[in-house]
Amino acid sequence: MVCRAELDKSYARIELQDVPEITMARSKLASEVLRITSPDVYDIMMWIDHDILFTTDDVKSLVHALRNSDYDMLGVVYSMRGPAAGLIGRPVIGPQMVDYYRESIVDADILGMGFTAVKRYVFDGLIKAGMEQVDCDIFNDYNPVYPFFSNLMFGPVVGSGLIAPNGKPILKKWLQEDCSFCRRVQAAGFKIGI
Repeated sequence: MVCRAELDKSYARIELQDVPEITMARSKLASEVLRITSPDVYDIMMWIDHDILFTTDDVKSLVHALRNSDYDMLGVVYSMRGPAAGLIGRPVIGPQMVDYYRESIVDADILGMGFTAVKRYVFDGLIKAGMEQVDCDIFNDYNPVYPFFSNLMFGPVVGSGLIAPNGKPILKKWLQEDCSFCRRVQAAGFKIGI
């Protein structure tokens, strides 16, 4: 595992390589930003997945929108990859179709973290709400990690018809790390937009 940090007056870039698990990677990155940067200088954490195509203007637009809105976390709609292709992100607007090319921000309950900006105080708020550090030696630096992105379970999913290989009904399911983070953010009283 490699954790490299690059600090600049306008941004801090932290990169992880060879991390076997996304929940740990995202949690480690957020924990390191909180540990090595000043909130007076670095007020937003931005997440960009390696396979997202973006421009500098896209980054500036998202950061500008977050700073000039009453939202605590903003993301964009982007395409999923793979056999379950579709759009990532779920606005909270009811059953009607969403115009994904709109200029205004709408409330969301779930965001994919592939291109997302989060105000730093959201992470501080999760810690104040009781999130505890865990010791993790996977990175060989012995710095504790806050499990911001660890997977949550939800359920019961009774009546879903899902059956485990052992023939028993599946009663609970794991949420992905981005959905789990969004649930924690909302439970702490923060506002998510897309």
